[in-house]
Amino acid sequence: MALKFFAKLFSFFHWGENENSKHRLLKKLVKDIQGSRHSLFYKPKSMEVQPAMAKFFYDLYKSLSHAQVFLQNAVKSAQLKQITVETFLDMKFLDARQRLNADYLKERAKTMPLIEVSHLLREDLAILSTAFDADFISKVDMCYSRIISLVHLAAFDYFFFLRKFDPNILERNFTAVPRFKPVRGTMVLEDLKDFLDVSCPVALEADWTLILQILKTYKNNLEVIKDDEWAVVLGKLRELRRSSILELMVRHISQDPRYEFNILTTSEHIAASYLEECRREVDDAFTGFLYSQKQDQINTLAGELFGDPAIRRLRHYTDKENEAFTQAGLTGFVHTQSLNYLKVFLVDFFQQDMHNLCELLLIRGHWGSLEQSREMSENFHILQDNTNRLLALEQSLGENGEEGSRLRSILFKSARNQSQLRQLSAIIQRINDDAWELLNSAARALFFLGRQFKEILVDSKKDGMYISNFRELQKETEPPLTQHLIISYKRIYAYLQLQQLITGVDDMSTDPLTA
Repeated sequence: MALKFFAKLFSFFHWGENENSKHRLLKKLVKDIQGSRHSLFYKPKSMEVQPAMAKFFYDLYKSLSHAQVFLQNAVKSAQLKQITVETFLDMKFLDARQRLNADYLKERAKTMPLIEVSHLLREDLAILSTAFDADFISKVDMCYSRIISLVHLAAFDYFFFLRKFDPNILERNFTAVPRFKPVRGTMVLEDLKDFLDVSCPVALEADWTLILQILKTYKNNLEVIKDDEWAVVLGKLRELRRSSILELMVRHISQDPRYEFNILTTSEHIAASYLEECRREVDDAFTGFLYSQKQDQINTLAGELFGDPAIRRLRHYTDKENEAFTQAGLTGFVHTQSLNYLKVFLVDFFQQDMHNLCELLLIRGHWGSLEQSREMSENFHILQDNTNRLLALEQSLGENGEEGSRLRSILFKSARNQSQLRQLSAIIQRINDDAWELLNSAARALFFLGRQFKEILVDSKKDGMYISNFRELQKETEPPLTQHLIISYKRIYAYLQLQQLITGVDDMSTDPLTA
């Protein structure tokens, strides 16, 4: 008990000592405020902020009002960052930068191989990179940091602050003379703290000429703030900083003489990210250009092969069906274009002319080797099986099909139970795997079938060891067997090229008929 008593007694004296110290510091704050050149801003006795401070902020508001409007979205502006960086680049580097874009790539690709264009772009990127040494990066980042400090200063809500002194004041209307009245310090305490946050990072002694010019360029040659107006703002901020009046007022209004200000300086880093963006732009330009070239090749090949690159045979394994899966956050069917072209090829070509050609050769041909005959038969039956499997897959994905009804049911349930999405994703993946296996199986069978067509043609002009009665079959077919073989293997080659471009199914980029 005695220990607790003495502990409380000690605590009482310690509290008393702290209170006396606080009282002394508050009295000193009052003296400092009254001795300040801005003593008219605040009355410590009544703890009221005076019209003189409102007038001071009104003048700031007047000077910064246009900048406030012009710079509303400046912090997020990629254009402002770009202008800032490029202001520090010499003409040599600016020229290199101008060439690092997709339009330049397309123009050069018309007159030179793509690999040479790639070398030129990489050279320009290397030239630009040499400008970004430590000194350059430091200058750019410092300049942009100062720009952002100006933006934050202009963005301060002066109108909201001033309405507390005069509720009738109009926003950005400086024709009517405001009638400011004193307000309780607690009403503007947070505003004063906020203003300290945005005003302290402003570098008062910096050379702002270049910065104002950058802002003028950013706003299409309109002056964001005039030199003389900005000089007035800097002068007023300099007065505040020298007198420390705002810090003194905050401590007195909050009755916390030991209040610590945690002012964060503005430190922006844009130079390095600008260079990285240039690198990404070059990569994206190449990727986009190659993709565009690839799509042009796909459309050309599909047009030559099928007559119309937009031809559609699939009804359920389609991009349209994918819309529901995409909305649920799933990947959906991934081989829609490839599988569609496979069905077109199998239905329009294989099941008709190519089917008859294979049957003619297998049934009526006199083969020199049983192994060669067996190879054609196997690939022929694989393609027949592929056709049936593809048709079955499509039927299964229909509204009344097993897979289709299951997918729709689980998709409907997933709206209420997200755990259903894992099951749905697994089913879609299995269907995609089946589609991929079909594409590969058909590609391999067509590759070997096309090669045999070529071998039969070559052999028919020599010793006739492949099919000994080739001349007899040649006379009995319409069109002639030779022409029939040529048409078929050209179609096979075009189809394999098309699938290689779309999905990379096996490596069929070389002519299977010359392999």
